Amino acid sequence: MNQKKSKFHTLKEFYRLYTSGLSRDEVERLLKRESLDVLSYYKRGAVSKNSAEDNFPKRQLLVVKEIFLSFVLKLTPARRLFYGMAVILFIFALFISNLFYGLIAFLILNLLLAFELADKMVSKDELEIARNIQLGLQPEKNPEIKGLEIAVFYQPAREVGGDYYDFIQLDDHRIALIVGDVSGKGMPAALYAVRLQGLFELLAKNQASPKQMLVRINDVIAQRLKKNYFITAVIAIFDTKEKKLHLARAGHNPPIYFKSATKEIVWLKPSGIGIGLNKSSNFDNEMSEKSIDISEGDLFLFYTDGITEARNGLKVEFGEERLGKIVAEEAHLSAEEFKDKLVTQLNHFVKKAFWEDDATIVVIKA
Repeated sequence: MNQKKSKFHTLKEFYRLYTSGLSRDEVERLLKRESLDVLSYYKRGAVSKNSAEDNFPKRQLLVVKEIFLSFVLKLTPARRLFYGMAVILFIFALFISNLFYGLIAFLILNLLLAFELADKMVSKDELEIARNIQLGLQPEKNPEIKGLEIAVFYQPAREVGGDYYDFIQLDDHRIALIVGDVSGKGMPAALYAVRLQGLFELLAKNQASPKQMLVRINDVIAQRLKKNYFITAVIAIFDTKEKKLHLARAGHNPPIYFKSATKEIVWLKPSGIGIGLNKSSNFDNEMSEKSIDISEGDLFLFYTDGITEARNGLKVEFGEERLGKIVAEEAHLSAEEFKDKLVTQLNHFVKKAFWEDDATIVVIKA
């Protein structure tokens, strides 16, 4: 009896260790997000030559074959060889009903899994370092300037992201703000965001206007952006002495302006296209700059598309209409309180779905 209790206790401890850290959210993430991400990744490497196949079952088998080949070819040649050996051994073991060959195949597959996991952990460590570097490049704290309240929320979809925001205090009454979004996610987007930061800091300190900054950034970056990459950005200069806001936009989501005097919501939409989309002089010609008088109680909301495109479990987007409604109802709050309220509403909307894109919010209240 004691021996049975001991075995049961050992099994129970093994089960506890094996399932440590497991949660329902973790399982849902694996089934709903990670599995789709993996499928999408391998589909990109599968070049289908059989999309015109009329027979549906045959077409699906061809797709499965192409995804399988894409997966196998991602392995190094040596690991690919051992993977093939393990598959052959496993099939052979089934045919001759020999457990020994099946065990050898199982051991080889687990050895390959251990190699791949080790590679992933090394990459994860490097990404964590990159994340810390990227976060370190962001403002350590919000600038303090008399007459303005500032609050920020930033959440990358992965370890590193393509969203970017920064402040440059030009003097005791002027502050420059940039909010940008590089197309895509992950390391490539983050590297472009770092380049954007360097240019913004240099140009802002040279007293350039928002339009001049965006035009010069496009002149430098557009020639070096890889195909299918572009950057949207909005640059604003707040002047508390003159009580003015100067703003230019390069294809970015329009900031929301709440007029405290009239309780009116205005979407600030000065013309401008994304950085890298037009490498000619037309970029300058198509961009305008807007100036606005600032009054006490006015609120300005800058954000990236990760906010408006955040989706719930039904794939419904948060949307501009919902965002504008929150501004209209909650603009009386302080900048920090408003930011917290908006983030709470976003989390309530998304619920157990997962943020699919980087998300940034900058709230400035006069």
